[in-house]
Amino acid sequence: MRSIRKLSTYAVVSLTLLSPLSALASPQQAKALADIEAKGLRSVGSERLETMISAAASPSKIEFTRSWLAQQPKASGGEQWKCLSEAL
Repeated sequence: MRSIRKLSTYAVVSLTLLSPLSALASPQQAKALADIEAKGLRSVGSERLETMISAAASPSKIEFTRSWLAQQPKASGGEQWKCLSEAL
């Protein structure tokens, strides 16, 4: 039990120390990413792009009440589903 705790502590510390190194990016990488994004946006077309970024026509009118929840179908699934539902 102690060895697992020690190992997990080492893993967390290592990941914490190494995380900033993976976040570093060069200006060349940033420019390449921006170029890829611009090329992708140009290939989509203005009409399709407009539909992708426009807001939904009408918001959902669902009111999440206890009675609404009671009307929903019962969830089904195996042990993993049961574990998830208990965790939530």
